[in-house]
Amino acid sequence: MDENARGNVSEVLDVGPDELEAALNDMLPGLTNHVRDVNLDPEVAALYRPGMIIRDKAFIGASKRVGGLAATHRFFISSNHMVDISEYEHGTNWGLCVADHESRFKVLDVYEYEGKTQITLLHLLDDDRWRIFGETCCLSHSGRMKNAV
Repeated sequence: MDENARGNVSEVLDVGPDELEAALNDMLPGLTNHVRDVNLDPEVAALYRPGMIIRDKAFIGASKRVGGLAATHRFFISSNHMVDISEYEHGTNWGLCVADHESRFKVLDVYEYEGKTQITLLHLLDDDRWRIFGETCCLSHSGRMKNAV
């Protein structure tokens, strides 16, 4: 990275370029895709906007088997640290994986097509380095957003 770029990274992200590079090297290699299909109320679906970071206080289940959309909305999760628990399935063959509770995700895109919506999420690091990527919103079960850290 040239000196001009290194300075811009430090100014914009308030983090050094070496720290950013280390975080990306821990987060991006080995990304795999997971999906979770759900039927969201339109009011809740409208809360998801590209650029926001969300946190869920519960464990997040998703499938590593990406097929046809089975609901009105799909969370498409790119992660290198979901835990594969498919060995505990009993004849379902869902390819079940889980993200730890309190996981944070950056909304990369919200794509709507013919009445269906895909919300693309990047699973952020489980340590304090997630802060490099922005502020967190916590979507409550009531559908209201709250600031959270």
